[in-house]
Amino acid sequence: MTYCEQCGSTSHDEQGFCLGCGTRLPGFASAQSQNQTPSVFHQPRLAEPISLQSIGAVDLAQPQAKNVWVAVMLALLLGPVGMFYCTYLGGFVMIVLSILGDIFIGRYVYWLLLPVCAIWAWFAARSANSVY
Repeated sequence: MTYCEQCGSTSHDEQGFCLGCGTRLPGFASAQSQNQTPSVFHQPRLAEPISLQSIGAVDLAQPQAKNVWVAVMLALLLGPVGMFYCTYLGGFVMIVLSILGDIFIGRYVYWLLLPVCAIWAWFAARSANSVY
C-alpha cells in the first residue's frame, strides 16, 4: 500500500496523484509511460478573475432600475413605507408629514397622503430609470 509523504493518505487515483493533497506519489512516477498524455483533471488551473456581478455583489456606482408600477403600488398599499423602494428621502419626508398630519389634522390625513406618495413614487422611479 502506498502512503502519501505529504498528508499520509492512502487514497490515490490511477495517475498516481494523492486524493488528499494532490501531490504525485513516488511509486507511480516510474509506472507511467512517456507516451501517455496527462489527464486534464490534473492540469494546473489558472485563477479566474472574480467580478462583483459573479458573486452577487451590488454595483454601488450605478443606480438600480426601478419598476414604476411596482413603486406606485407599494406607495398606494404601504404609504410612506412603500416609497423606500424608489426613494429614501421621499419615504422619510412622507413619514414625518404623516406623523405631523396625524397630530394636527387627524387620522384622515393618511387618505390624503396616499395619492401624494403614489405620485412622488412614480416620479422617483422614472427619474431612477432615466439616463440623464
